[in-house]
Amino acid sequence: MPTSNSSDFTPGVVVHCTEHIRRVLAPNPSMMTGPGTNTYIIGHGNVAILDPGPINESHLQALLKATQNENIRWIFSTHTHKDHSPGAATLVEELKNISPENSVEIIGLPAPSHQDKIISSHDKSFAPTSLPQHGDTYSIDHLTIEAICTPGHASNHICYFLQDEKILFTGDHIMDGSTVVIAPPDGDMKTYIESLELLNSYDIDRLAPAHGNLISEPKTIVNATIAHRLKREAKVINAMKTLPDCSVKELVSTVYSDTPSFLHPIAEFSLLAHLIKLQKEDRAEEENERWRLL
Repeated sequence: MPTSNSSDFTPGVVVHCTEHIRRVLAPNPSMMTGPGTNTYIIGHGNVAILDPGPINESHLQALLKATQNENIRWIFSTHTHKDHSPGAATLVEELKNISPENSVEIIGLPAPSHQDKIISSHDKSFAPTSLPQHGDTYSIDHLTIEAICTPGHASNHICYFLQDEKILFTGDHIMDGSTVVIAPPDGDMKTYIESLELLNSYDIDRLAPAHGNLISEPKTIVNATIAHRLKREAKVINAMKTLPDCSVKELVSTVYSDTPSFLHPIAEFSLLAHLIKLQKEDRAEEENERWRLL
């Protein structure tokens, strides 16, 4: 039975979300992570850890305590941003110390590179033993988890679908109560929206985000998220009609007039992603960081 109610976001507390899913919150609250990163424990006996979170000793110990009479056999990563995957390396090291004969399969995609450099926002330590392709399935004892490739927020982002409970672990693809930042060059707004549209082809009952609570009515949320992004895109286009030759900094206060000004430096990332989307669709062009409509 639950050790707390599902809306309890106390770091280290085990929350029983469903019959097969437990959640342990990492102690890394921030403007970007909300209450912190959700680490999910899937199954019973032989279990999987999904998004082990940042390197944090108290979080590591909380996960070990939550699974002390079980075997962690799999670690899944939705993507390698530094609040999601770095805990994998420390968790594997600790598990080897506890039981050297146990092997752990690490599932996910490594940190992406751009122009031969690892992008600084990503975890270079993540070393998967299995590289999931779209549609790959994994058997967690009697449970089945399907990998759904959803690039956009990050180029190596993967959602995982627990078929048995029709629950989608969304990582940062969809968060509870806020929209995610799409930061080029690794973030891609066009790809992000296409990845959202892909989810409508799955029979999903609930979403399990990396930040926040379980989300009901997933199709409504997915379509609302797409609509929100396209509404923002329309604001970009309208602003560019008024400012026909403009920079991102000149556009942000108009396009994000509904956002507090102290958040505008962060909003500039997603604004640039919108502009690049328009450029890819031959609706805008850029020269010397100045943008204009075509």
